[in-house]
Amino acid sequence: SPHAVVAWGAAVEASATAAAAPLRAAGAAQAGRAPTDASAPGAAATLAQPSAASAAPQGASPAAEAPSRPCVHSRTVPTLSDCLVSPLSRGGMVINAVADHKYRLYAVNYVRALRAASIANFVMGALDGPTLAAFRDLQAPAFSLANITGGSWHATNRHKIRVVLGFLEIRQGVLFTDIDVMFVSDPVPFLNQWPDADQLVSSDMMDVQARSGSGHLEDVRQFRFQHAAPLNVGIMLVRATANNEVFVRDWLPRGAGEPE
Repeated sequence: SPHAVVAWGAAVEASATAAAAPLRAAGAAQAGRAPTDASAPGAAATLAQPSAASAAPQGASPAAEAPSRPCVHSRTVPTLSDCLVSPLSRGGMVINAVADHKYRLYAVNYVRALRAASIANFVMGALDGPTLAAFRDLQAPAFSLANITGGSWHATNRHKIRVVLGFLEIRQGVLFTDIDVMFVSDPVPFLNQWPDADQLVSSDMMDVQARSGSGHLEDVRQFRFQHAAPLNVGIMLVRATANNEVFVRDWLPRGAGEPE
């Protein structure tokens, strides 16, 4: 039987029938930079239609052939730049998920689902060369994360914090999700109901009997009764605010102290 898709409020709700339906092919391919050598340390690739890529200088996108200023690169994730992300941003945010070759099929499904829902404000993170190549085949905008990951489960999981910080360093908000999330409609209108919220995070609360005044957000007062760690960073919107950058910079070293 079809697996249920991840649901989060009005943004990502679907029936099992919708989850099982064949995904429609993407429309026009997204423009970006021509691929660079994924085997080089820190290599990044943002992908373009073949005709555009052949006309653009190596490592540059057709839209950025003559930039009016130098690109701003993240210090934490050097392969992430505002020249890549800003043209994709909508409502001050982009959607991002990362994957390695073990989750390549999840990653392919993730991209195809976004395109089937006509969602274009996304950029993917590749934890290794084969996954970067898979995004290249899909002509999906992507960047390399091979230089910031570790070998253990905890070490690899900490890339979430680094990636979020990378977006904040280039002044971009990010809706970061796990690779097994599936969007079937645009989440931006739902999230923009709370424009002043620095963060919106999914939870592990399985039984919510009361809602906050908005009618859509879960009542945080119930967290302590249901789960020792109620927040689930499998879906988190982190807006590009000064408060968030301070928070995430403090969060990163704390995560590094966790046992492997």
